[in-house]
Amino acid sequence: MGYMPVPQSCIFCDNSACSCEHLWPQWILDRKSFGSFRLKRPGALEVILSNIELTVKSVCEKCNNGWMRAPEGDANPLLEQMFDDKPLALDLNQQRTIATWITKMAFLFDSKKGRNAPNVFYEENQGTAFNEHLLTPQFTLIWIGRLDEEHRSADGAGFTLLSKEERIGEGTSLTLANEHFVPDRQHPSEGDTDGSY
Repeated sequence: MGYMPVPQSCIFCDNSACSCEHLWPQWILDRKSFGSFRLKRPGALEVILSNIELTVKSVCEKCNNGWMRAPEGDANPLLEQMFDDKPLALDLNQQRTIATWITKMAFLFDSKKGRNAPNVFYEENQGTAFNEHLLTPQFTLIWIGRLDEEHRSADGAGFTLLSKEERIGEGTSLTLANEHFVPDRQHPSEGDTDGSY
């Protein structure tokens, strides 16, 4: 099982981060095998992992076995239909359900950098707000799409928002893909006051 260095405190509360959480939920891994997983970090060589059960030790037992189960369970029936490439019209509540799950995944993928990493994006107060109210951080934009082919991937990048005259702010992007489902989540910093870029 792969292990990524992570923060010492839970990303969603003040408790100790003593619980390992899968970056890709086990039920997704059990649905279909895509073979080895390629792990590439900026400035490092690509690593091939035969076991893709990557985990991060960035959450506490209380969060992992408590409120974090609800977004997973609520989104599961909708996600499985999209994974299987079945047509699905999402009402507003279902869109919120998917957005909450994607946001939880984004927090987990961000946490693998470590709490004190220079490129960690989410702030502690955003993790706490997500824990308490399942609030997607302000200025977060989420797109959901369909893939013609099937694969599993997680790609992320930081970016800088620029105008002709000045630097507006920083942001991060995470694109997840599983089978026929692909969401992209982008989060500009608060400097981008109208949420567009």
